[in-house]
Parts: sequence; C-alpha cells; structure tokens
Amino acid sequence: MMLPFTEKVNGKSNPSNTVYLVGDIGGTNSTFAFVEEKKEKISLLVLLRFQSASIIHFTAVVRQVVEYGQKKYHFYPAAACFAGAGVVSEKQDLGMVTEFPWNIDAADIKRKTPLNSILIINDFIGVAYGVEAGSAKNISILNPGKIMPGKPKAVLGAGTALGKAILIWNGRRYIPLASEGGHGDAAIQTPPECALAQFIQRKYNQERVSWGKLVSGRGLSSIYQFLEANYAPTKYSRKIKESNYDPALISAWQQDRACRAAFDLFLRFYARSAKNLALDILAYGGVYIAGGIVAKNAAQFQRKAFIDEFISHSRMKPVLEQIPIYAITDYNVSLYGAARALQLYLQGDFP
Repeated sequence: MMLPFTEKVNGKSNPSNTVYLVGDIGGTNSTFAFVEEKKEKISLLVLLRFQSASIIHFTAVVRQVVEYGQKKYHFYPAAACFAGAGVVSEKQDLGMVTEFPWNIDAADIKRKTPLNSILIINDFIGVAYGVEAGSAKNISILNPGKIMPGKPKAVLGAGTALGKAILIWNGRRYIPLASEGGHGDAAIQTPPECALAQFIQRKYNQERVSWGKLVSGRGLSSIYQFLEANYAPTKYSRKIKESNYDPALISAWQQDRACRAAFDLFLRFYARSAKNLALDILAYGGVYIAGGIVAKNAAQFQRKAFIDEFISHSRMKPVLEQIPIYAITDYNVSLYGAARALQLYLQGDFP
C-alpha cells in the first residue's frame, strides 16, 4: 500500500555528484531526503514527509521512497542513513523506534531495496552530527556565555518526546554520544509541581514521571490541562479543548493567559532539564536546543522564564551563566547530521 506524503523540492542534482538517502524518523513525522554530496558539502535535494503513525512496515516505506526517487528524479542511491527516535543496536544495524511497534532493520531493507550500505543512528545523534558539522542554517543565541573550544557540548530537544545527546572532543573533532536521558525521572521541586506530577501519573496510569512527559508536545498539553481550571474560559480555551489540547495551539495563542502560563511552566521544565544535562557534563562548549517546538517557537525561548530557570542554582550559578545556549531553528538539522554521519561511515571514520 502506498502511503501519502508531502513533497518539497530544494534543488536539482548534478549527475556527476553522489546522491544518498537519509531519514529522520520521529514520533510524529518521518522525513526522507535525497541528498547530494559535492566536495563533502551536503545539499538537500528532495524531501518526502510521512506521518509516522501511518507506517506499518518501515521497509515498505523505504522501498516506496526509493522507487519514487528513481521514477521521478532518476536518483539511484546505494547508501542510506536513518536517524530514528529510539535505541540503536551496537552494530548500528537495528533501530528500535520507541513510539511504534516496528523497527528500522538494515538487513531487511538491504534484501528488499537497492540500498546496499545502511547506517542506523539515534535521531539526536543525527542532530549532534548536524551541530558538529555546523550544518544548522538558523541558530539563535539564548545566552551568549563564554564558549570554551574543545569542551563538551550538550544537545537536547523536545518534539513528540525529549531527545538528548552529548558531544565530546577527541582531539580532532567532536564525537556524538547517545543518550536516553529524556526517559530519566523529572526533577520536581515545589508542591504545585508535585501536584502536576500526580496529575500526569493519573493521566498515564504510571508511577514515574519522566522528563519526556513534561518537556514535549504532550507535556505542554498536560501542563495546560493541569492549569486550565485556574482561568476563566475564553474563545481560545474552547478551541484548545475541542482540539484535544493540541500543543501547537497552546504555543501559538500566547495572548491567552492560560496558554502563556502553561508555556512559562513548560519553559521552566525545559530549562531545568537542559541545566541538569549541562551540569552533568560541564557543557562549556555550549548547550544546543533543537526539535520541533523550538523550531516553531524560537522567540518564546527568549523569555525570562527559560533563562532564569537555567541559571538558578545556589552554588553553580556562576558556572551556568558562562555556558552558552543556542536554539537551532533549522528543522532539517537531523537530516544534515544523518548525511554527515553517512559520509564518515562510508569513509571508514565513523566511531
């Protein structure tokens, strides 16, 4: 069965240049891109975006993408890199996607498509490679700090869930290290936050509240639901309720008091998660915030709630004030990063 997708064309290929296939496989969208390499510079040529929930067999979608690229654009990639939201096997040949019952299986894809060289990485390893290669086109400075070359970098980002990664300098370049810290227990500090945590425990019928249950689209929805009783109904609140608490509407309608209060609390949790990761590794190389929410709401991250929470600490405030914070608003950074990882893999220089 052919799945529907949206298509974006960025440019034409040069027949003399190598074309690869890369993919960013997330909880909401799965985006595939045919990329061109010229003198190690990567260009995104054509992007195909699917709704991840519509996917039943991942290999079948890859086959659909490859055949579409062949027929319409005469692209014949032999190598691919797929960056998936979940744990990846040690051999980088199997990705277990957290949100869905299917996996990204390199052996199965090789059997059923013309692709013969496949690398599978975690989605935030892809973002980290995009940061390492300087691939992000749009970056906003949230806190200038004082960058220290060669020091660790932290990468995190909220979308459907919360992803994290770390970049460590090896004397020649930065090496990304995978993390599943988004599934770690959230830091709850105050009685109102305890009440929110209990609300989320009841909502999901779970004993633990992870960072991803707070710092994500679903987390913003939960925070709004928890706070909404404190505010009089408005035209915005009625539409949000009708949408089943769509986080995109909550983010967009910041003129509404309940939406603004929910987003402020969301920003505080986001900054707290970033702060804890920054302290864990002493991220003097910078904290890089990516993901769909910051890409669509970069201006909101300039708000006092975010920076105040990040630097708030009884002893470590002078350290935290020195750490630069950047917002990556380029939604395609993970695709560039997957292409960069594939380059290194094919050169035999992948960790």
